Amino acid sequence: MQDKSNKLEEILLKVGNKLDSLSENEKLEKYRNLQNNLFEFANFLEAKITLLYLKKDSRFECDTAMIIKKCIELGKKFALPVFDIEKADVNKIVRIDDVANKDRLAIGTRPQVFSNNSFKEIKIDDIDLAIIPGFVFDMKGNRAGYYDGVYSSLISKLPLTTRKVSIAFEEQLVKILPTKSGKQKIDIIVTDKRIIYKI
Repeated sequence: MQDKSNKLEEILLKVGNKLDSLSENEKLEKYRNLQNNLFEFANFLEAKITLLYLKKDSRFECDTAMIIKKCIELGKKFALPVFDIEKADVNKIVRIDDVANKDRLAIGTRPQVFSNNSFKEIKIDDIDLAIIPGFVFDMKGNRAGYYDGVYSSLISKLPLTTRKVSIAFEEQLVKILPTKSGKQKIDIIVTDKRIIYKI
């Protein structure tokens, strides 16, 4: 067990160093390419309600601010989770479909996502596609990231028909990730270069 934990720490450090070596311009270009790939991705375009996330204060988690902004511009309905960290669980999921509400999003304050309770709560079964954050991913759909327990809980509650998707730079992909994901795997990874369906 300790060997697996040490191996994972090694991988996280290596990927972190790769990301740190990228210039801000390189990161911005990669993010633009990633966003373009996402907005050309049929499953994303066809989803009636997409679950997004607000970036935690981490340099290794793909920011969703531009994606959220574009969803608002296009009138695309999306939702955000509100977490109870003490219980490592989802408190509720709320839909964002009013442009006026965007200013009340408390960006970067996960798990306290909102500054008020004015958003409409929806059922988890209403989610067609869920974008799940992470730090490192492998080709089998395993992920490692922040608040793993909370997102593992969320993934396990999503309907089987809900596409579980992660966004990442190519530098965040590894061949094998030593983690016990089980049913908490993701289905698809959208990167700055391609769309990967788990094997």
